[in-house]
Amino acid sequence: MLDHCGTSYEMATLFGMIFGVISGIIKIILLNLSRDSTSFILKNIIDDWWIIKDKKSKFIMKKYASLNRMLFYGLLTPFLMYTVKLTLEKIPHTVLIDNTTVLLRTIPISSECWNFSDTPTIIYIIRFVWRTFEFMIYNIVSCGIDLYFFVIAMHICGQMEISNMNIRDFMEIHNGVFKSEKFYAVINRQKYLLDLMDLLRESFNYVILAVSLIAAVHLNVIVIMVFVALKNNNISSVVEDAAGNIIYFFSQIYIYCYVSDKMSSKVEESCLAVYSCCWYNFSNRVNKDIVYIMLRNSQKFYLTAGKFYNMNLSNFTDIVKTLCSFFSVMRLVIFE
Repeated sequence: MLDHCGTSYEMATLFGMIFGVISGIIKIILLNLSRDSTSFILKNIIDDWWIIKDKKSKFIMKKYASLNRMLFYGLLTPFLMYTVKLTLEKIPHTVLIDNTTVLLRTIPISSECWNFSDTPTIIYIIRFVWRTFEFMIYNIVSCGIDLYFFVIAMHICGQMEISNMNIRDFMEIHNGVFKSEKFYAVINRQKYLLDLMDLLRESFNYVILAVSLIAAVHLNVIVIMVFVALKNNNISSVVEDAAGNIIYFFSQIYIYCYVSDKMSSKVEESCLAVYSCCWYNFSNRVNKDIVYIMLRNSQKFYLTAGKFYNMNLSNFTDIVKTLCSFFSVMRLVIFE
């Protein structure tokens, strides 16, 4: 690329990798700063899988675990297939240049004008394998932290659903007999889960901000390159990689917005669950506590990017609209 010999497709691939690496490094650094909080949440997740034996609760937990599994395969499979594709494209092959057969030896994520034909074979193999390994690690890190967040958040959502069920069906579970110690134990469990949600939000505040900013910058660069390629009638060389990068970075933002809406809905359901727990059969003292519990649960919950921008599906559509408006402006600038 520095020699000005790369195609638009190769430049798009390079930009994608650079921004992906930057994003991965920033996310790792920010997560490391809050490692105590995330370690505490992970310990609770492990304890939940060991302690909870109830069949209904286990079913809910497995439901959310299967959702995590689907996202895991849905994200990693395309990445690994993309790695295989780029690797196969760079396998040494012969080309005909000026009626002369030339052996072209390049490595993944490099321009074809970087020919390693004069490099010793063993050195070339080491560089080829190392670059492939680098690209696989880059792919895993790029989506691994997002998956890590998604798994934690979905588990907490599952625990909130279990807690809401236990509160809503409290009298039925205990055969119509009110036991204050067990009722307050269920309420305290719900409060504990709400505290975990707040801890998760604090741990990922700046990670989400970094993901959003880097995704926005990268999307703008990629779209500009698409317009430049379109102006030069070279769109076929860049559209494949650009489409993949656009889908990936929009998916990153969507994951955090989806999780935020999901957690927000569980908090709203917790307020309804408390109201539906046959409180009219309880003592006045317990009913007063229920009022305060409902007031606490009625507070809106959203994940935030840097503590100032709410991540939800409504704002996701606003982000998409804003970026599309920017793309339209750039199209006018480039073509006029």
